[in-house]
Amino acid sequence: MTTAPAHKIPARAWGIVVLVSLALLLFILDRQVLSVLKTTLKTRMGWTDKDYSWLMTSFSVAYTLGALVAGRFIDRAGTRLTATLSIGVMSLAAILCGTASSLYEMMAARVLLGFADAGVTVSAVVAVARWFPPERRATAISFKTPFGLMGFVIAPPLVALITQHYDWHYAFFIPGGFGLLVPAVWWWLDKNPPDYGVPQEAGRSVSWKELFSHRALWGILIARVVAEPVYVFYTNWQPGYLQEGLGLTLADVGRYAWIPPIASSVLAVLGGLVSDRLFKGGMSASRSRTAVMQALALLGASLWLLPFSKNWALAIGVFACIHMIYAQWNNLGAALIADSLPRGFTGTAFGVLNFLIGVVGAVMNLVIGALIQAFGYGVIFAVLGLLYPLSAAILWWFYVRTPKPPTPPTPSPAPA
Repeated sequence: MTTAPAHKIPARAWGIVVLVSLALLLFILDRQVLSVLKTTLKTRMGWTDKDYSWLMTSFSVAYTLGALVAGRFIDRAGTRLTATLSIGVMSLAAILCGTASSLYEMMAARVLLGFADAGVTVSAVVAVARWFPPERRATAISFKTPFGLMGFVIAPPLVALITQHYDWHYAFFIPGGFGLLVPAVWWWLDKNPPDYGVPQEAGRSVSWKELFSHRALWGILIARVVAEPVYVFYTNWQPGYLQEGLGLTLADVGRYAWIPPIASSVLAVLGGLVSDRLFKGGMSASRSRTAVMQALALLGASLWLLPFSKNWALAIGVFACIHMIYAQWNNLGAALIADSLPRGFTGTAFGVLNFLIGVVGAVMNLVIGALIQAFGYGVIFAVLGLLYPLSAAILWWFYVRTPKPPTPPTPSPAPA
């Protein structure tokens, strides 16, 4: 086995990590405000679970389409322009959510937010992947996670505090207004990334046939799509479950719902460090990423404990496991794509991944809402507990399993 070469990393690259972290914090915060306010807005606006499902679905559809547009745009124009525009529009959309007075106004604002959010998430991961060499890539992507996940930590107590002392509208106005300051900083910082010996093919249009000819892309796409419904539930339905399934109040959610992302953040960098250490030690790039992902995926079965949960402590512990798995899969899956594809393909590849995830999100929000209304939460947890272990098996099939060599044909007997 040979060790990976070391590259000099510019200081600006670490500034990009900080900026990406801030952008993701705002992204998660803007996205979580509505989920935390789900029960409040059902009462104030007279919405049903199906109405809420449509709000989640409209966001997911816009995010889905936006991911494809953003990915293609990044490979042509770069992350500098894409992220600057996306963060500005995302912040304006968050403010518009706070002005909504009906279901349809809120839906329109969520559509705009979803389209802009796609540009933010794709730009964030592509920017870090391009500013760091392979032997530090997983660690750098992981470093953004603790800061980005603070959105999950801040949202429940912040939204509860603002709503109780002022009104729910301001829970959208405050983060949206702060986000309007970020685009100028991104434009100034994200310029001239190093090539690390692999120059980017600027302005090159990647064909779909070229992209999908890479078998390594298929494995991570299928695995992430299969596992995504778990994160859809966590992001959009977990606060409602804590209130409606366990009887917690909005104030209780503010007190306890920050625990899973904090627990996940403590270990967020560990997966990247272990993966990069394995890579530096001579393990292949794909195996160094998937080994850590597979090990963590087994914890996904902890969802089967939730139907037996009678208090918030067990539920929060399970959600902490799920949050940790998702964070590590998101980081290492991004590194796997960046390691496996040509540099000029990465924006489009991440766009395709987010497009597929968006499709799953749009469908699953409707399915989850209907299942909860018909059967309660038990059926949901029974199915979701299978998905991460199944995704680990998919990674094994694509990246670990050694195909058997073809059996040579048996020679025909010579004629007498």
